[in-house]
Amino acid sequence: MDSRRSIGLADLTISTSEHPRLVDRLRTDIVEGMWRQDGRLRTRDLAAHYGVSTAPIREALQQLQGEGLVVQELNCGARVRPIDEHLLINIFDVREALESFLTARFAAAASPHQIATLRAMQAEHDEATDRGDGIAAAAVNGRFHLFINGCARNPEATEVINRGLRLTRALRMECGFSPLRMEAARAEHHALIEAIARGDDTLAGQLSALHVRSSRDDLVERLGPLLRNT
Repeated sequence: MDSRRSIGLADLTISTSEHPRLVDRLRTDIVEGMWRQDGRLRTRDLAAHYGVSTAPIREALQQLQGEGLVVQELNCGARVRPIDEHLLINIFDVREALESFLTARFAAAASPHQIATLRAMQAEHDEATDRGDGIAAAAVNGRFHLFINGCARNPEATEVINRGLRLTRALRMECGFSPLRMEAARAEHHALIEAIARGDDTLAGQLSALHVRSSRDDLVERLGPLLRNT
C-alpha cells in the first residue's frame, strides 16, 4: 500500500471528525467578538490561529455562510456579517413558517407513544426550570423541538431550521436565560403538548408560531445594544 495515500486517508478522517468542533469554535468566537463584524476572515490567519490546515477552515466558512454569519464574495474572500436585528428576525421568520408547518403535521398523526415521549421530555424541562438551570432547560428544549420536527418527516425543512438555530443558540448562550422566559417557555410547551394530544393540528401550528415569536422577542430584547440596527 502506498504510504502517502494511507497518510492522506488518516488526515481526512481527522479532519471530518474535528469539523463540527471547529465550526462551533469559529461561530462562538465570531459571536463573542474575537473576529470583528465586517472584518475580513483570512483563511491562512484562521488556520494558524486554530492550528489546522486551510481546507477545514474553508469548509467551516462555507457552513457559516449557510447560517448567515459569514459572507463570501467573489475575489474578496470571506468577512463576518454584522449580527443585527434584521438578521435575527429573518432567521426567526423562516423558523416560524417551517416549525409551525412541521408541528401541525406532527399533531395530525402523533401516536400515544410519541405524545408520552414529549410529556417525559417536558417533565425534564419543568425540573430544570424549577431549579433555574437555563442551560439544562435549553438542552431539553432543543430535544423537544427536534423530536417534533423529526417526527414530521421532512428532513430538508428540518435542516433549514437547524442552520438558523446554530446561530441563535450561540447568541442565547452568550446573553443567558431569564427566569421570565424560562417560565413562559414552560407554559407554551404545555399548551402545545395538550393541542397535540387532542390532535388539533391547527391550534398546534398556531401555538408553535407563537412560541417561536416569543423566543425571538426575548432574544432581541436581551441582546439589546449588542445588535446593530442597520
